[in-house]
Amino acid sequence: MTKKIYILFFILINFEIQAQTKIYKIKFAESSPIIDAQIESFWDTIQAATGFIQYQPFNGKPASKKTVVKLVYTKKALYILAINYDDPQKISSLLSPRDQIAQADWFGVIIDPFNNGRIAYYFIITAAGVQIDKKIIGTQEDYNWDAVWNSSVRKTNFGWTAEIKIPFSQLRFPNKKNQTWSINFIRNIQRKREISSWNIMDIKNTSIITQMGKIQGIKGIYHSIYLEFYPYFSFYKEKWSDKHNYAIYYNGGLDLKLNLKNSLTLDMMLIPDFGEVQSDDPILNLSPYETYYSEKRQFFTEGTEIFRLGNIFYSRRIGATPSKYSQIINMLNPNEIVINNPPNTQIINATKITGKTKSKISFGLLNAITDNTYAVVKDTITNNERQILTEPLSNYNIFAISKDFKHSSYLGFINTNKIIFSDNKFIANTSALEINLKDKKENYRFFLRTSTSLISLNNIFDTEIGYAYKISLSKTKGNIKFGISRNLYSDKYYINDLGYLPKNNIITHNAYLTYNIYKPFWILYKWKTSLSINHQALFINNQYISTNIKIESYGLLKNFASSGIRINLTPDKTYDYFEPRAENFVYIIPPMQNYMFWYSTDYTKKFSLDWQMGFYLPIEDKSPRSGGWALIGPRYRFGNWGLATYHTKIQFDQNNYGFVSISPDEDTVIFGQRNIRILENIFKIDISFSANTSLTVRSRHYWSLVKYLNYFTLNPDGQLIILPFSYQYTENQDKNFNIITIESIFKWQFLLGSEISIVYRRQLNASDRKIITDYFENIKYIYQNYPNFGSLMFKIVLFI
Repeated sequence: MTKKIYILFFILINFEIQAQTKIYKIKFAESSPIIDAQIESFWDTIQAATGFIQYQPFNGKPASKKTVVKLVYTKKALYILAINYDDPQKISSLLSPRDQIAQADWFGVIIDPFNNGRIAYYFIITAAGVQIDKKIIGTQEDYNWDAVWNSSVRKTNFGWTAEIKIPFSQLRFPNKKNQTWSINFIRNIQRKREISSWNIMDIKNTSIITQMGKIQGIKGIYHSIYLEFYPYFSFYKEKWSDKHNYAIYYNGGLDLKLNLKNSLTLDMMLIPDFGEVQSDDPILNLSPYETYYSEKRQFFTEGTEIFRLGNIFYSRRIGATPSKYSQIINMLNPNEIVINNPPNTQIINATKITGKTKSKISFGLLNAITDNTYAVVKDTITNNERQILTEPLSNYNIFAISKDFKHSSYLGFINTNKIIFSDNKFIANTSALEINLKDKKENYRFFLRTSTSLISLNNIFDTEIGYAYKISLSKTKGNIKFGISRNLYSDKYYINDLGYLPKNNIITHNAYLTYNIYKPFWILYKWKTSLSINHQALFINNQYISTNIKIESYGLLKNFASSGIRINLTPDKTYDYFEPRAENFVYIIPPMQNYMFWYSTDYTKKFSLDWQMGFYLPIEDKSPRSGGWALIGPRYRFGNWGLATYHTKIQFDQNNYGFVSISPDEDTVIFGQRNIRILENIFKIDISFSANTSLTVRSRHYWSLVKYLNYFTLNPDGQLIILPFSYQYTENQDKNFNIITIESIFKWQFLLGSEISIVYRRQLNASDRKIITDYFENIKYIYQNYPNFGSLMFKIVLFI
């Protein structure tokens, strides 16, 4: 009897597993369907994928509305028809710029041709016809990836339909006769916040790309040589407000994509121009750590997931601000002025080769060269001009390779190398090895990363070597998740010539525990609560730095508002060895407590509101330090075509203490007691004229005031000794820092893959010692005393 029960249990378990992996048998089409979202008779005999299951809110239950999906393929493309049943009056078809879903209903298809559960392509079409494409890398989504594909949508009396054509040239897949791909179809009904899928997905599993169905029957689509050209032409007209003449110049270049056999792709750009990319948002950075800016340039975001191995490559280093850009003012001779000081080094060319073999080995090679960059200065007496080298010719090289194993596990290696060609040849080289292992059910994850850095000046005997590693163990599936990790960076580990690391010489231990509510409960739609503990010490001598306890609780309510609270506690003193900017010095911060609250109303409403506030104060009453911030952000939607957002954030830090200066021999460190005020206003309006035409207008004013109250010398033991007669300190350190940016970007995709961009920018940067507390007086002052820069760009990119 027991044996029979066991056999029955075994059969049921296997049946459940099989039921969770649906299979679609695709047919070859002799003729290509017309992409017009019509349900032609062509589709009548094609197998239908149905039976969608909710991913949220009620994970595992049948979808509230019926969805039917049909697929065929030709030798060149995959064709998909989605029939989405619904009440036509309730369908949300809001327009938005490309790659922005907004608050529209949508249908998507996820494809993983290699069935490795690590990387998948995601194509989404909204009910308004807006295309969104992205890559899913593990559990991260990369919206910077763009493909060239065709789609169409149409409203019907029973809902809406979508028809999609995905050229095989936009995908990478194994080079074999018979293809079996992982695939899933996803549908979103925005008013219900309901997401459903063809193949069931367990919401307790962090990764959705390991829970896909299969598509079988694709034959004879071997990779062939496929060449794409993206020639561009751009025109610029620029002017400083304090000059009478306009600067006019033209650019031209070429991006090339060559798809070869064995999933090998060659991407190349010659004399690139990124003028259409949205500007960064600079801030006044008083910390010892470099400001991080995300990558927005498509060449460095598309198909570069393999270069994320090791966390040692920061693509913004290529074409970055020259190392001597800010030093030019100190390099002038008497009577000289700066005529031109390029803020970015010019990339001559960049090439990347990426691919994947039959044995699931991925590889990538990226090489870029930047030209000598010069500032031009002029003698106002003789009118003679001369050039000052701000960044020499440099070569950047990155190589990465990884091997996929079962259950989303992998082993990877990456190496980065930068060579500066100058009188003193400089080489920076970093290597990393990364191991990611998951058990059969993908409940647990083991991760190990080791890396070494090498800095060489002139010869290999003048070399500095550092090392680092990270090791972690975590539970990644279920309502309860947890993990522990250890990070170590040696004091000589330096990667910032081609990577990004805020600080080295540190050891960090971290442990976390989270509890997730995935199904609606009480007033909650879905919710997450987490507890984490972080302990830090110096690598050298293992000297204690700090212990931090963080508690977070946040999620979505049943009224579709989102809310949350965060508590940060530092119950003991923090020993900051980095703020002094000198060895053998430490600054001691008293125990602090930090609180944050936020609430956002339902974005599907015509009017919605974001609200956020936070504050910090000492745990002990002895410290005068305190601070806080508040943000309010109204959002208003204009019909189906426009969205206006505004946010204003004010922040204050009272009795903040920080670094001011250091003596040349680094034996005296000066600190300042200061009050800091920050005000940021951002207004943005998105107007979509069609699914392929949009206008974005964005203005930002960032204003930071730093008022110094007293100055101190810092003892090596962390004690601050006030300087007598602080008001007579050698140089006033007060700061009035302003950035005003107005940016208008118009984009029109007039042909598939071809685009026209028109960008207007006006920017004013102002920084001095004059403290003005009145907002309008400050605006008047900086406009009267600082020039602003305006530019107009026209760019056309063709897809050939």
